[in-house]
Formats: sequence, C-alpha cells, structure tokens
Amino acid sequence: IHLFNTVVIWFLMHTEELQEHAVCLLECYIFIMIILYSFGWLFTAKNLYSILRNGIKKTPLLKLPAIIGSLYPPVMSLMLLIAFIKKRSYIAIGFVVGALACYILISAFKIPVTIWWCLYYGEVFLLICACSLGMNGKREKHVWKYAVYPLGIFFLLCASLYAGELYFKLQVKKSQHTLSQLVQSGISRDALEQRNKSGFSFDQEPLNSFYKADCDTDFDHSKYKTPQEAQKILKELHKKYADFFVALNKFLQLQPQRVSYEMREDLPILVLLLPEMYSFRFAYKTLALEIRSNHQNKKQVIYYNNAMLKMREWCIQNETLLDKTYAGNMELIRLKELSHVIATDTFTKAEMKELIGTEPDWNKQFSIIFASENAIIEECIPMFQNESGDNLPSLYSPFNKKEWKLFQKYAPFLIRMNLQRDYLFALNYYCKLHALLNQAELSGIEKNKCAELDQDTLNLKLFMLSQLCITKSHPLIFTHISKTQDCRQMALVAIEVMEYRKQHGRLPENLAFLPEIPLSKLDHKPLMYEKTANGFRIYSYTQNGKKPDAKDTTYSYSVRLPEFQQN
Repeated sequence: IHLFNTVVIWFLMHTEELQEHAVCLLECYIFIMIILYSFGWLFTAKNLYSILRNGIKKTPLLKLPAIIGSLYPPVMSLMLLIAFIKKRSYIAIGFVVGALACYILISAFKIPVTIWWCLYYGEVFLLICACSLGMNGKREKHVWKYAVYPLGIFFLLCASLYAGELYFKLQVKKSQHTLSQLVQSGISRDALEQRNKSGFSFDQEPLNSFYKADCDTDFDHSKYKTPQEAQKILKELHKKYADFFVALNKFLQLQPQRVSYEMREDLPILVLLLPEMYSFRFAYKTLALEIRSNHQNKKQVIYYNNAMLKMREWCIQNETLLDKTYAGNMELIRLKELSHVIATDTFTKAEMKELIGTEPDWNKQFSIIFASENAIIEECIPMFQNESGDNLPSLYSPFNKKEWKLFQKYAPFLIRMNLQRDYLFALNYYCKLHALLNQAELSGIEKNKCAELDQDTLNLKLFMLSQLCITKSHPLIFTHISKTQDCRQMALVAIEVMEYRKQHGRLPENLAFLPEIPLSKLDHKPLMYEKTANGFRIYSYTQNGKKPDAKDTTYSYSVRLPEFQQN
C-alpha cells in the first residue's frame, strides 16, 4: 500500500491533464485508501490472531494483542517472536530478530533514506516470517513459495528503480562531458579550486586594503548630472574616504587578473564566503564621475577611461555570474560617461573610437560561468538527498517540503532518481543557454524568451534542485548583453552625428546620412535618433516594444551639447 501510495501520488503530480480534476481524484483516492487500509488492518489482525492462537494458546484473549500488533509492527514482531520460540522455529526466530534490529536502528538514524531502509527491511523480514511459518497446518510444507513471491516482487521493483537511476546517471555523465567541451574547461569543484588558486588573493596587498577600505555602499552617482555637480561631490568623497582613494590608486597599478576567492572544504560552493564587491562598485562610480568632471581634459579622460577598463577586466577574469554582470554594468556606465566627452569635440573621430575601445566577447565571457554553476548544483545533490523537507531552503513552499518528506519516507529510490533527472535538466539547460549565446540570428528578447523557465513545470516535476540553482538572472543574461552591445553601438553612432555636426554646422534630422543604420541587438530593429531640448539621443525600443521616454537611460544614449552643459 505504501508503494502504491507513492506511485499514485507521483503520477498525479506529473500528469498535467489530471490537475484540473485533482480535488475529485483526491477524494476518490482517499476513499479507496480508507478501504484498503481497513481491509489490510483487519486481514493482518485476523492472521496474527490465528498465528498467536496456534503458536501460544487457543484463547480469545489474544484478539486484543493481535489488533494492537496489526497497528504497530514492532509489537507484532515481539508477539511473533514469542510464538516462534515456543514452536522452536529457529529460521523464523532469526527473521524476527532481524526485524527487531531494524526497528531499533530507526532510532539511531536521522536521515530519512536510512530510516526508510530500516523500516521496510523490517517489514520484509516480518512478511517472510508470516508467510513461511504461518502455522497453517498442512501448508507448512509448501510455505516458502509464499515468501519467495513477495520478496521477488520487492527486489524486482528495487532493480527497476536502480536501472532507472543508472540510466539517468549515464545521461548526466554524457551531458557533463558535453558542457565541459562547450565551455572548454573543467566543470567540477576540483577544477574550479585549481583555477581559483592561480588568482590574486584578497589577503594580498594592495587588493586587501582596497577591499577593506571604508566606502559608501549606497552611493548613487547618477544624481550628479552636470560636470560641475560631479566635481563638487568628488571633492566631498575624496575628503570623506581619503583612505579608499589611496588604496584605489595603488590597486590600479596592478595588472587585471583573476581574484582568488576563499574556498573552504567544510562549505559547499553555494555558501562560500565570497567577498562583497562594494569597493569595486564604489570605485567605478567615482571613476565615472571623474570622466564627467574632466570631460574637456584629454589626459585625464584617457587616464580615468583606462582605469575603468582595468576595473572591468578584473571582473571579466572571474567566472561567476555576479562578476560577469558587474563587468557589464561597468562597461555601460563607462560608455554613458563618454557621452560628455563626445559632446565637447575634444577628441577626433578616430581618437574617440579608440577611447571607446574594442568590445569584449560577451557571449564567450558569459558562457564560462556554466563551469562554476555546474559545480554549485552538483554539490547540492547530497544535501537534497539527505536533508529532510523541513531543512530545505526557505524558498520552497510548504507543499513541496511535505511532498519531499513523503518521498523520503516512502520512496528514497524515487528521490535519488529524481535528483538525477533534476540535475540532468539543469545540465541540459546550461547547454541550451550556451547554444543561445551563439545564435546571432536571434535577438536578445527572443533569446530571453527561449531561456525562460516555467515555474509551474518545475514544481510539477519536483525539480527543487534546479529551482535553487537556476535563478531568474539566467534568462536575463541575453538582454543584459544586448543592452551593453547596443550602448556601445549607440556611442559610435553618436560620434558620427557629432562628426556630421562639425562638417555641416548643425545636427542631422535623421540617420539617413549613415551608409547603414545599425540594428539593435535587443530586438534586431534599426536604432533611432531624435533631437532633444539640449542635444540629441540615440535609442532603441524597450523590451515591451515601446519608445523609451525622455528620461530613460536604459534604452537610450543621450548627448548633451556644450551650450547646455551649464543647465
């Protein structure tokens, strides 16, 4: 009945067509279970009473112990032990002792899977005892077949589940090899640790002082829009955080390289003490203000632009999603700040393009993160297999936790097999993301939609491992890359607009003067241009397909002309 329960519940959970009739089916199922349990209880009580009466004494007084024993298997095993000792059935006594040992072991373990094995092997021992030596007169000579059949069915079921688990393990190995080839790197924790050792440790100077220097973690540089406002706030920041800027200047003298994170054997990668990169965030925001305040000083602009490129490269060298996202944010801010430089005509067209620099291969850079993502999810498998539902991460609903506890109690084989299915799903998802990164024919929005996961499907399949490790940030990779690429292309178009203004003494009415209007990576539609009250802007449509408003900075690149810089 326990196995039947597990199969039915699994079937109901994973058959979408039955979800609409779940309440009705559940009512029918409960009714059937009540009948089955009642029949099983009465049948067990009757047979136990028969065994006790034939083995101990023919008296109606044994009915009450038989009823109690049928409800509580350990009591049943004690009663059977007394009956078999009196009958001197030594093989049966051995089975009962084994059953009692299993029940005793239950109290020694806390892992649900181990408890399940102790409980069910105990019940199998009792089943063998009852079938083989049931004290039913003449049938005693032919009783072993009644033990072999149920035991054979039990082990066939176990074998089929083992085969299923083996199949998914083989598929996992295949997908791991595929992912490793795609990212051209080892994807295990050991490989990650080996690469991590080659990095520049946070304990080394001057990185250590730069990381620990006091800074404003909530600083918003976007509030200071004019060069004059930027100069004023920079003076205040240099005075307030003097130690930070000293450490920053020393840090910028280093060559960009991988940062070595603290990796401890007693902690999984998921909960590693990764350093908060507040110092990096504060640094590139202040460097952006430096470009803004010195936008007419070629030497200063080049210096601070190179400093921001260095900060970007420090993050690019690492292989976590957080680092790559930071690198993209730094690039966006740097390109937006160069709009102040573009407006001054201080640099020639060629110099301005050189200042913008070459674009990193963002697709390649983001594909590397799947190595560390795999190491994280692989290490979570033992945690999900051994932890009870109550100890699972809080992001899961109580309903899922109850399901997990149910399977751990009654079907640990299904837990193990489902974890392999879950892990295989995550591996295939990472391979899918890698493939999307290299599909130039798709826009960022299209890639985003292809990468989105259906949360209801994950819940239905009980893919809790994937829910933990595959976050909402993964599909956003594609729009993030597209916005960064579009920003660079907009900056290059802005240079062409300023070159047109230099030659004709006025801004163009549209982008028809260009040999070809670039397409937005976000939606594969042409970039647009319009004159504004204080200059012009290049923009694309938003993710919703609408024109961005005048204050939008996400989908537009605004150039404020010198005559409006004071306002």
